[in-house]
Amino acid sequence: MRKYLYIQLVFFLILFFAGTLLTYFNLNKIKDTLLYVVNASESMRVRDTLFQDVELFSKSPTVANLSSIRDTLKKCDKCHHHEEELEKINSIKQLSNLLKADSDNKALIERLHELTFEAATAGKELVVERSQVAIAKSNRLFLCFFGTTGLILMLFGLFNYFVFNRAEKNFDRIIDATRAVSEGKKIKKDYFSGEFLEIGNAFERLQQELKIKEEKLINWSRQWQLAFDSIDEMMCLCDRNGLVVLANRSFKEFFADSFEGKSIYDILCKHFSCEDDCTVRDALREGKARETTLTGNGLILSVKVYPLHDEKAETTGFIWVGRDITKERELEERAFQSEKLVALGELVAGIAHEINNPLSVVVGYSEIMLQNNQLDERDRKRLDKIFQSATRAANIISNLLDFARKRVPEQTVLNLNSISDQILDLVAYELRSDGIKLVKEYDPQLPSILGDKTQVGQVLLNLLKNAHDAVAEVSPPREITVRTYHDDRHVYIDIIDNGTGIPEENLSRVFEPFFTTKDVGKGTGLGLSITYSIVKAHGGDIIIKNRPEGGIIVKISFPRGDTA
Repeated sequence: MRKYLYIQLVFFLILFFAGTLLTYFNLNKIKDTLLYVVNASESMRVRDTLFQDVELFSKSPTVANLSSIRDTLKKCDKCHHHEEELEKINSIKQLSNLLKADSDNKALIERLHELTFEAATAGKELVVERSQVAIAKSNRLFLCFFGTTGLILMLFGLFNYFVFNRAEKNFDRIIDATRAVSEGKKIKKDYFSGEFLEIGNAFERLQQELKIKEEKLINWSRQWQLAFDSIDEMMCLCDRNGLVVLANRSFKEFFADSFEGKSIYDILCKHFSCEDDCTVRDALREGKARETTLTGNGLILSVKVYPLHDEKAETTGFIWVGRDITKERELEERAFQSEKLVALGELVAGIAHEINNPLSVVVGYSEIMLQNNQLDERDRKRLDKIFQSATRAANIISNLLDFARKRVPEQTVLNLNSISDQILDLVAYELRSDGIKLVKEYDPQLPSILGDKTQVGQVLLNLLKNAHDAVAEVSPPREITVRTYHDDRHVYIDIIDNGTGIPEENLSRVFEPFFTTKDVGKGTGLGLSITYSIVKAHGGDIIIKNRPEGGIIVKISFPRGDTA
């Protein structure tokens, strides 16, 4: 392209100088033509002046008028050089000389008048003739000038069109190459040629460098995302308005929905109470990390918000970090519950031992006195009430001692399906009597466990009695389901009912000794506490939850006996 621009510049200079010379030549020609016409006009003027002087002399033949004729003739000598014209001038001079001697000679005056009239007429004809010649020459000159100029401009325009057309094509190729680079497409090697070949090579190098940098950026982004995803905590990057820009795998798996373009507040409000925006606002306003806890749908989330700052120390967004601490809180509560039960067990053991001795005396002597036939009916009824109450108190003390002793369970091979059938046979009649349907969903391949048959049976019996009491308070249909299943490490048994359920505020207290929601006299509040202690003594776990459709589900797990 540079070559064509240089050629265009040289061509322009040539045309400039050629046009200048052509203009100079034509202007000289026009000047000569105009001088030719001017001379003819001057000759005509002199001839008219001579004719007018002769006219004046014919009217007034004085010496002064004759002198004017002779002065005008002197001007004619300077212009005419042809013999014919000189001859006429000499004739006029001779006549003027003769008239000098004889100024009244009319014949001479008439002849002089005739000659000057012819000269004046010839002068006018000369002007017309030379004007026509000048016009013809001017027309030819203008035609030649404008034709040559038009041809030069046409050639210059064609050359410019060629150059600009070529430049436009190359510029379009540069634009196409730029678009190809932005889209990651490869540019053909023969796409550029000539002086633009270097531009093509530059684009090729640019593509190679961009590809290398893009690969580095992709690798860096992949490594960063892998590191981001390897963090167990839920993390997301948000802008100043709270819109989620980037999130790790834990965040995506926990919330299990699309987060692109959504606000972190909207995402959290689906699962928790919408109070986290206050923590974010405080962190953005103060420029310091903030921490809070969110609860909802049976989940507990520990949340930290870290503001992000640019080089000007202005807050541009924040990092939201969340950790599911539901299980941790449950473990803490269970540990706390176990500690309470241990402390309470020690206290109960001491109290029960001290109470049991005098209580045994009351029960024994009241029973002996009831055998006395000499008692009247009123005293017998009173004594029977003492005996019944003392017996009930003795049973409570016995349960307390069982709860406090922490007896190590016997390790025998047990099958939960068999134990469940034995316990269900004991309560089947009572359940049928109250119109309660019993459903068994046993795992036929259920592995065995190691434990104490009596204690495990007591656990199932306590839970079935509680389920019976809960279901009996609702209208039909009433149903209790016993389900067993297993995995690689544990054997599970679930007891499910469609009863009244347990208020949420009481779920954390159900394993506390003496805590009961039953009416006075219907429960001691020790059943679930003893159940909890037995399950824990067997290395298992027990969880009680309300069901969304009503009732509760008690999930018990025991270690598999075939993996020991």
